[in-house]
Amino acid sequence: MDELAGRRLAQSLTAEQSRLLRGIVEKMEQAARADDADAYHLLNLEFHHRVVEFAGNRKMSSMYRKLVKELALARRRNLSEEQALPQSAAEHRQILKAIASGDPRPPAGAVRARRASKQRMLRNEPPRAPVRARAGRKGS
Repeated sequence: MDELAGRRLAQSLTAEQSRLLRGIVEKMEQAARADDADAYHLLNLEFHHRVVEFAGNRKMSSMYRKLVKELALARRRNLSEEQALPQSAAEHRQILKAIASGDPRPPAGAVRARRASKQRMLRNEPPRAPVRARAGRKGS
């Protein structure tokens, strides 16, 4: 969903929106340098929220807010990994650069950044207990 929003926004980004997103990324970089994962997490949420909001699709924005609630813990856990904050800040700088380019096709660097983020999330996902069949179910 982030990629779709970024592609849409790349075609319509205003100077004011660019300035606001750049300010958020700069604050993310400051939080990363300070190793302030809590501040970074909130700024990360704000960055992605703004990208989706600025893309201008209300339905996508509504779906995104629901999804964010589900992913909040996993996203926060991602930031506890060593070097996650500086790496994530650099990834967001790449994403912003891609959007600001005006080209709706994501550059390779931005795509790699998103893949790296997904891999961090998967590594930090706690193992799940096997699901057992319930006793007394039909067909069991």
